[in-house]
Amino acid sequence: RELIQPLPLTLLARLAGALLANLENALLARRLGVAVVPVYVLTRKGPDLARLLIGRSVVAVGPALALAVGRGDEDSVRQTIGRVGLVLVWALGLLAGGVLLFNEAFVRLWVGSDFFSGEPANALLAAVVVVQALTSGLVALGVALGRVQRMSALQTGQGILHAACVGAGCWAFGLEGLLGGAVVSFSVAAVVFLRTLGPMITLSAGTQRMFFREIFRQTLLLGALTAGFRLALPAANDWVAFAGQAALFVGLYAGLTALFSPDRRVFSSVSENPQPVAHS
Repeated sequence: RELIQPLPLTLLARLAGALLANLENALLARRLGVAVVPVYVLTRKGPDLARLLIGRSVVAVGPALALAVGRGDEDSVRQTIGRVGLVLVWALGLLAGGVLLFNEAFVRLWVGSDFFSGEPANALLAAVVVVQALTSGLVALGVALGRVQRMSALQTGQGILHAACVGAGCWAFGLEGLLGGAVVSFSVAAVVFLRTLGPMITLSAGTQRMFFREIFRQTLLLGALTAGFRLALPAANDWVAFAGQAALFVGLYAGLTALFSPDRRVFSSVSENPQPVAHS
């Protein structure tokens, strides 16, 4: 019974996800015309692949986290979530910078500049894939912690909210409105998921402040690198230049992150007030 009970909600969440996968294209075709759909799909292709890679990396931690939960090892659970959270912050910063700096060149070199949706939409797309990757990572952590039913129910609710937000945004403001609605829906979902997982893991006040400082540092680093690359480097006109610029950005981002981010071994004692890990 415990194995079968979560199935209806899980199936409902999967069905909602499948329907929403095509909702945005249908809205754009209805509101702006069929010709806009391939432009949107191709502009999203590279960012979506990178987002899925980040999501798979978080999912890969699930078995180890579930094992720690099964053993009742609260300290190990906290350490694992803390480290995954920091790596996720770094990866999301890299994803945002990559979309902002290189998505236009990627689409132009791949299928032509006519299939790029423009810089305003691309900036919103960078925000969409970042918050979407964050919500996917939080869902994966929630499932690993044993909150399968709760995560499935929240995913279904988030799907309904997403449909309403992107529908209203697209109808009012077109493509940019659709992307803005997606940012709103995924951001709300991320807050709800964080509040849901909060009681299951108690990080010390110092660790929480360290997370906020790290997000602030990565935001400043991302802004400086993005501005520097836009001012100093010309647009890539071939795949060799594109690969070189992308590799330079990844190297600088990783190197500066390692230089300015403190040693993360402090997670050996992330909890000041250990509490039992809750089970659904």
